[in-house]
Amino acid sequence: MKIARNLILGMTVITLLGMLGILGVLGYYSTKIPSIESLINYNPKLVTTIYSRDNEVIAELARERRKFLPTQDMPKIVIDAFVSAEDSDFFHHRGINPLTIMRAAYRNFRAGAKVQGGSTITQQVAKYFLLTKEKTIDRKVKEVLLAFKIEKALTKDQIINLYLNQIFLGNGAHGVEAASKIYFGKSASELTVAEAAILAGLPRAPSRDNPATSPTNAKNRQKYVLGRLLATSRISNEQYQAALTEPVKILITPTGLTTQVPYLAEYIRRELLQKFGEELVYEGGLSVYTTVSLKSQLAAQDALNLGLRAVDKRMGLRRPTKKITKGPDTDTYLSQEHLRLTRDFYNYRLLLPDEKELKDPIPPNEPTPLQIGKDYAAMVSGKDPKTKAILVKVGTRSGQILPDDYVWASRANPEEIYSERVIRNPYNEYREGDLITVKLRLMDNEQLLFTLEQNPLAQGALMSYNTKSGALESVVGGYDFEVTKSEFNRATQAIRQPGSTFKPFVYAAAIEAGLTPSTIIVDSPIVFNSSGEQEGLEKVWKPGNYSDKFYGDTTLRNALALSRNIPTIKLAQYLKISTVIDFAHRMGLTSNLQPDLSLALGSSGVGLNEMVRAWIPFANQGKKRRTYFLTKVLDRNNTSLFEEGVTSEVASPTDPNVVPPSDPAIAPPPVAASPTAPSTAAPTEVVEEQVITPEVSYLVTSLLRSVVEHGTAMSVQAMGRPVAAKTGTTNDFKDAWFIGYTSDMITGVWIGFDEDRPIGRNETGSVAAAPIWMNYMQIADPKQEKSSDMDFEMPKNVIRVTVDAKTGDIPTARTEKTVQELFIDGNAPGQAPKISESTTPPTNSNGTVGTLDQKIRTKVITGNPDFVGNQQQEDPSGRDEGLDEMIREDL
Repeated sequence: MKIARNLILGMTVITLLGMLGILGVLGYYSTKIPSIESLINYNPKLVTTIYSRDNEVIAELARERRKFLPTQDMPKIVIDAFVSAEDSDFFHHRGINPLTIMRAAYRNFRAGAKVQGGSTITQQVAKYFLLTKEKTIDRKVKEVLLAFKIEKALTKDQIINLYLNQIFLGNGAHGVEAASKIYFGKSASELTVAEAAILAGLPRAPSRDNPATSPTNAKNRQKYVLGRLLATSRISNEQYQAALTEPVKILITPTGLTTQVPYLAEYIRRELLQKFGEELVYEGGLSVYTTVSLKSQLAAQDALNLGLRAVDKRMGLRRPTKKITKGPDTDTYLSQEHLRLTRDFYNYRLLLPDEKELKDPIPPNEPTPLQIGKDYAAMVSGKDPKTKAILVKVGTRSGQILPDDYVWASRANPEEIYSERVIRNPYNEYREGDLITVKLRLMDNEQLLFTLEQNPLAQGALMSYNTKSGALESVVGGYDFEVTKSEFNRATQAIRQPGSTFKPFVYAAAIEAGLTPSTIIVDSPIVFNSSGEQEGLEKVWKPGNYSDKFYGDTTLRNALALSRNIPTIKLAQYLKISTVIDFAHRMGLTSNLQPDLSLALGSSGVGLNEMVRAWIPFANQGKKRRTYFLTKVLDRNNTSLFEEGVTSEVASPTDPNVVPPSDPAIAPPPVAASPTAPSTAAPTEVVEEQVITPEVSYLVTSLLRSVVEHGTAMSVQAMGRPVAAKTGTTNDFKDAWFIGYTSDMITGVWIGFDEDRPIGRNETGSVAAAPIWMNYMQIADPKQEKSSDMDFEMPKNVIRVTVDAKTGDIPTARTEKTVQELFIDGNAPGQAPKISESTTPPTNSNGTVGTLDQKIRTKVITGNPDFVGNQQQEDPSGRDEGLDEMIREDL
């Protein structure tokens, strides 16, 4: 009896000591666990979504791809699937489930590995939100204590809401809603039983069980979850059987920045970061509304890509960089290359009823899916000596390239500009196994015809605005973003010589100074001398026209229409180069412009965006517009953070020292300061400013219309509506430009290499850039039914007068041909000329004065101290010299 009493006493003491020890441990850890305040005031990191003006999604920005969806908006099957798979007694326990823990420990012990977890959903919430991922006893104890604390503070509905919106489900997805959109392309509110089971199978091992990359594991996990739903009576046997055999499409969606228009998305992203800071942009769940039409933006990308390919083809066919040795894995390799090149064409894996796993996108034993107009990686498999066709293989399918579809290689520029010799005859020079790029042209009864393609080396950019509002229409910063992997935006970041697209500033300044479209300038040789840097040397500049001809008396209109260099230089000298610089800056150019006469030909570097904006007053009745692309920014609660037209700046609540936008000309006015954030007041930018008169604007527009009607931009007459435009080409064909506008929209295009090298012989603005402008504008600004709505509005103070076509003066008995010309009332022939008193014509070294009365007839001008050098090329018209001479005479 004594021994028994001592044993009982000892056990009691040990039990008490154990309980005291446990209480001590719990007491110690209770002071170490974090607060659950963040759970009570849940503020998840959400995706920022950028919308086009027609409310289509342009892009999503986030560190974690999370879309919040309250559980009351989710189907019951989604909640049931996760509860059945992760914690079937969730709605009955108080934070932990001892039976589940013991059952999981037993199964893991028998399996010799972790095959089942014992954590409840509440414990997982504690771990995801409040603890680290380290696997230690210390963390486990804290997890248990937090689970109890969470259960006391929150309802079960609140806990499951936190869990389903926070859980990581692979492929960058955080939360059920984001995962549903990534894997299935739809909201979680639309999920079926089969789809819900796939998602509910992911928390255990999101990467290993990812349906997009591990279809077998995903299928097995789906079966497990469906089995748990059946075992817990949350679905019937009929639902179980139907879900097992239901075909499910699994999207292959890239992580990170998701967008069809990467250059635009990157452009907007940079401005949002400048304006709101990283935390708000990447975690704030902003809704960003822009001025851009997704249709127009896609048209801009397509037009630039197509135009750059055309330029590249004229330069020649480069040699293949890869060769494939035929073998048993050839089809698999070609299938992978096909998928890499097409990216989003075949974009899902399909769960079929009778298969054990999700089907691969392009099974080696099945025909590779193809689509007309798409690029593919192809292997040269042979040649047909009868038809001279090149035989190719794309994935598992065979086709051919007929001679007409590769003849461009033999017609390319004979002056090779690439470092390696180009291929002139693909049929003779290609070898079996060469890996090339092709585009599917025809697919008829299994007959596949391809065209030969290659990605261009030259680059380009496009910038487009609404001329009346200043709203951004489109921006493309280079060739296919996915191919080049270059974030450099050539539309907004590159500085290039604009060539003859600068000339309108010279002619506009001349019109403003009192000259008229019919003023005569003598197109004759001129020579400039200036001291060289080395002692005793002189620098001589003998500028000429593109054709190396001089055309004598030329009106301002014809000089600009045919892009004559000599008349433009004489105009700049007449006005003084400082006047031209001041005028260009007033119009909106912000770059430093070199103070010499070569500036008149576009020798000083500027940006495409800068040039397009500075042209807007020509198209907008003399008014300079503040350009912008943001219309509204809302936070996660749909509270306005920014609205276009409001006049003060708001700093990000998480970043009170936000710097102003990097490009104030494209940033809309900021909004009123938030009471929760310090305000950084910003000066209100002038929305619209009259920088030239409507009359000067209209006359310049008229001159630029002549460029289209009978000058260097005749190709864009196909627009079928009034267009004012100018081509631009720099020395050695290093830059090709085209800027043009209608009554509604202005667009600029630049083509060239990032490094200092020629595009290719005769790759002028009219040849390389104008077709891109045309292809884009026909979609972005199509011809309207009412032609009266498309014309430029003529000011009342502009008049039409009949003048002598040759002299530009009042017709006389000797007049052979007359034309209708536009003048500002009071400045037409026979009326007193109105020249600004501040405009003093310079005296030349030979004693002559370039006055209006002399009509700037100076034949030779020497010793000009303004000259520094660097002649720019004039745009050719694309016609032969004989035709060019005929057109000149006809004018």
